[in-house]
Amino acid sequence: MGISVTGRNRGHQTPLETGLFWVGPTRADALAAARSWRGRRHLMDGPPAGTAVSLATFRRGPADDAARIVLCPAGRSLARDLSFLREARRLLLWPAPPGLLRDAVAGLLNLPDPHTPRADPSRGPRAAILLEGAVDARRAARALATHEPRLWILPDPRSLRISPREIAAIERRGVRLCALRPVAVEALVASPALAAARSRWKRLLPPRMPVFVAPPVRRSPARSRRSSRR
Repeated sequence: MGISVTGRNRGHQTPLETGLFWVGPTRADALAAARSWRGRRHLMDGPPAGTAVSLATFRRGPADDAARIVLCPAGRSLARDLSFLREARRLLLWPAPPGLLRDAVAGLLNLPDPHTPRADPSRGPRAAILLEGAVDARRAARALATHEPRLWILPDPRSLRISPREIAAIERRGVRLCALRPVAVEALVASPALAAARSRWKRLLPPRMPVFVAPPVRRSPARSRRSSRR
């Protein structure tokens, strides 16, 4: 079993409330989804009120506490909604470390027992790099320079303070990303088109995740007129 630990580097953090977040491509998209949900709460159970933010703003928030999110694609284009879900998966929806390493890290950091069955020591990866605190581009480059192992364990997906393009680049180098505090997806607010295309995104999100089908996004009269002239 090998776990390399790097030191803390807190970096800049944007103050945000902890708890539930409605996360969309923009804050306006997240607000629209939250209002749509709340307007039909009599039809289904749903999460309580939370904070509406863009995906970029959520990533800049503090990574000190576990977070719960409702994913809120804009609903104006199926292709863009699928792209948003893929981006959310890459940036936020990391798995917990494999069981054996999870147990080792919990013991190393004196973390609470996750109350899950103990891992089979004969299965799964046996080495990882544990990156504590905020990880900027310089720290990520140093971790890449070690060549092995290619499994990185961070406290939270928001601890990785590099751009989406840089994350894609390190994944192409074979790095797998795990989080000690994975972001929990409470639900997806989907357009009718996105809900009907479940086969195209079901592998991106947790199984059995609630899906709320929002009313179709209405185009403004000005936008409709412009479209009709084309």
